[in-house]
Amino acid sequence: MRLAAPWAPLPLALVACETASDHESALLTVWQHGDSLVIEAAGEIDQQNVAELDHALSWAAEEQPRSAVVDLSRVWFLSCAALGALVAAYTRAPNPAWLRVVATGRATLRPLRLTGLDQSLAVYDSVATALGTVAGRP
Repeated sequence: MRLAAPWAPLPLALVACETASDHESALLTVWQHGDSLVIEAAGEIDQQNVAELDHALSWAAEEQPRSAVVDLSRVWFLSCAALGALVAAYTRAPNPAWLRVVATGRATLRPLRLTGLDQSLAVYDSVATALGTVAGRP
């Protein structure tokens, strides 16, 4: 993964995949904002569907956008497996600032804080803030 490699923009269409577990489903939507990718997650991310998040993060790393923003603001359950997927994405990121996580509620922000991942991952309170930082705005 080289940061200097050329990157072709994706079509502006949304790509969504849905994985159903026994209780609820998680919905992932991937979209492009400038030269960044945003992965929006909704519902619960657990052992039943974490592979979808991991796949989206791997795909994003292969596409080599300037950054990848993972929006967890609509996630109501974040399992240890989901935290593991974020750690794996961080370790394969082209640079430490590439992966940006949006976590606002207790269900997502608390696990990040309890595990200390908020000290390693770049955690933001909104997608706009995460993308604004990419563009060099405060």
